[in-house]
Amino acid sequence: DSAFKKTNISAVSFGSGVKSIGNSTFSECAELKEVVLPDTVISIGNTAFGGCSKLETVVFPSNTQFTAILKNSFKNCTALKEIQIPDSVVEIGESAFRGCTALTRVLLPKALTLIAKEAFYGDSSLVAAFIPATATNIPYGTNTDNQIFKGMADHSVIYLENRGLIKYMLQSTTNPASTENGYTTTTTALAV
Repeated sequence: DSAFKKTNISAVSFGSGVKSIGNSTFSECAELKEVVLPDTVISIGNTAFGGCSKLETVVFPSNTQFTAILKNSFKNCTALKEIQIPDSVVEIGESAFRGCTALTRVLLPKALTLIAKEAFYGDSSLVAAFIPATATNIPYGTNTDNQIFKGMADHSVIYLENRGLIKYMLQSTTNPASTENGYTTTTTALAV
């Protein structure tokens, strides 16, 4: 854990035997620009790449054992523009991509079941997100915990594969501008 935290490395190469990236291993590496994870990786720890402000590209492993992107894994990676989350991922942890202000689009995998609170909070360039019907474990309640997509770009759209997902995103039907909703209702539309 924290092996390379706050160092000035700009690139990283992993051996084929690497199975996990520990908690905070590369967090706050301000010069790190690209991460290509080998197919042997099955887990990424909390805050593993959090705060890597120049990180532009992440290539996730393509194996069926890689199932979760944990808490704060890529939080505040402000140069990250696109992510291709593998089909094997079923869980996106709390604030996993929070504050990724250059991120423009997110296509969540069809097998996804859990999107934790504030997963994409403050991603101010995000113009489109797709939530599959399988994502039924989404924070729900009259508090700020459900603000998964709060702060998306103006005129953005969240595509819902299933009408049943509306209840998770629009939690205050009497006050659409409420901060209780999972997105900013004055700038973002829902589409089913």
